[in-house]
Amino acid sequence: MADPLTSAAMLGLGVAGSAVSAGTTLMSGNAQADALNSGRFAQLLAGKNRQTELEQAANTTLAASQRQAMEASRNKEMMLSKARAAAGASGGGAMDTSVINTMAGVEQMGEFQKAMLLFGGLDRAAGLRYEADNAWKEAVNNDAATQYQAGMTRYKAKTDAIGTILGGVGTAFGKYGGEVFGTPKSAVEASDARAKATQAYADRNYQQMQREIERKQAESDRAWRAWVNKGGSWG
Repeated sequence: MADPLTSAAMLGLGVAGSAVSAGTTLMSGNAQADALNSGRFAQLLAGKNRQTELEQAANTTLAASQRQAMEASRNKEMMLSKARAAAGASGGGAMDTSVINTMAGVEQMGEFQKAMLLFGGLDRAAGLRYEADNAWKEAVNNDAATQYQAGMTRYKAKTDAIGTILGGVGTAFGKYGGEVFGTPKSAVEASDARAKATQAYADRNYQQMQREIERKQAESDRAWRAWVNKGGSWG
């Protein structure tokens, strides 16, 4: 049986090794979560840019259809003017049935063409605006999914780190705790002693790591909220 001093040293090494391993696990998980979060800005910015492009395309499409409708209206007026001139040259009056029918046909055709051009422009613009809304919604949904994934990555790192600490400290106390703290009167007391010591150590280490994680998360959240409050704009 080892002397209490040697056992205490071995116990300390076992506990320290568990803490180092847990810290490495936690740092690795946090690094993965940070990498996921770092891409969220670019992801939302790309969605916002796509939305803006589609909205601009919708406005351009609508404006083009309006210009085409105006051109169709001018063409209609020119055809009506020519029809009136032709009727006058042929000696027909404005009330002549053939003249009235011809001008009515020109009027109807011109208005129909104008309406079709406007309707087509409105329909295409509506489709582009629908795509624009979906582009932004998709970016927001993807951002939420990425945020959730990052949170779960942090959570898993925490639970794995706690498991490492509890397992390592429990093993160390099982091997060397009796020599350091004395042999309990019963197996139940021994188990209780190890559990209490293990939990106390794990709580201290976990609380320290948790405070550091929360500090970094708060900094990240403040930067994120500031960016979102600007409407997703860097300006």
